[in-house]
Amino acid sequence: MTAVDRPCLLPPPCTTTHPVPDVLVDALNVLTDVGGVFCRMLIANASEKGERIATSTLSPPTTKDGVPHYMGLSGDRLIMMITAIATCGFLLFGYDQGVMSGIVSAPQFYRIFPDLNPDTAGKNQASVMQAFYTAIYEVGCLAGAIFALFFGNKLGRRRNIMQGGFWVIIGAIIQITFTRPVPSSSLARIVTGFGNGLNTATIPSWQAECSKSHNRGLHICIEASMIATGHRHCIIFAVILIFGVLQLPESPRYLLSTRQYAEGENVVAALAALLIDHEDTQLQKRVIVEALESVGELEIKHVLAGGPSQHLRRTLIGASSQLFQQIGGCNRRHLLCVRPRPS
Repeated sequence: MTAVDRPCLLPPPCTTTHPVPDVLVDALNVLTDVGGVFCRMLIANASEKGERIATSTLSPPTTKDGVPHYMGLSGDRLIMMITAIATCGFLLFGYDQGVMSGIVSAPQFYRIFPDLNPDTAGKNQASVMQAFYTAIYEVGCLAGAIFALFFGNKLGRRRNIMQGGFWVIIGAIIQITFTRPVPSSSLARIVTGFGNGLNTATIPSWQAECSKSHNRGLHICIEASMIATGHRHCIIFAVILIFGVLQLPESPRYLLSTRQYAEGENVVAALAALLIDHEDTQLQKRVIVEALESVGELEIKHVLAGGPSQHLRRTLIGASSQLFQQIGGCNRRHLLCVRPRPS
């Protein structure tokens, strides 16, 4: 396969053509094939399970003085632990999204990826490849978010999050073990992005549904602030995320929406540090059930509909906040302003 000339994508007056390197074409072919296999495996898994939600994967609570406990915690301490584990997911998001802007034009990176070096590959080709390596991550994030949209309620909050952490680890392993740096790095960015897309679409719902109404917004802000932090050892945080979620409760709203009433009562009682048959526990359970019944069965089309629940308005508010996050600050710098270092 030979390099193919493509028109310049830069605005006028630039009218030249730039070759698309063979390695980029090969990488895209590999990503298409492997990504298709991954998605088919995940979708088949979700379809097979259907509505048979895995109650067996829900860690059974321990009981102390009649109050259910998860990880030996209940009440505010349990909510704090859920918030701490949720922040690990957004540490992963912040690191994986921002790391490329710091290394894509570093001399050490050029030694492994010579096609990014403007001195050897030319400024135009280096710019194209730098943009490719940086932006390909977002393709995986989009795929993960779409997967969560269609199959999130079938798999449950915890399963989605654990699957997201698993794909982040697989992406990191691909990147550090494969011998062909260009295809493996591109594939790793997409796989890691897929895992982070699952996490960022699911973790806020899990945390919000496990928090009390008076401090729910604070917990979400603490979690989202971790995007700006990140960490070098992303595998460590992915492992913490998986094993932490494995021991923590499922969202009570999700459990009650799937008719897992006993498990839902346990979680409601644990989060409130109350007995299962306590008046406040049963009241909170009824509030959630009545809210679910008033909304009815949700479908994808409801996201774009108005009505009493204002789904369209909520969708636009959430999407616009994410839009402004991506086009501002360091995100704008590393996604839109990638440039080779001047010689």
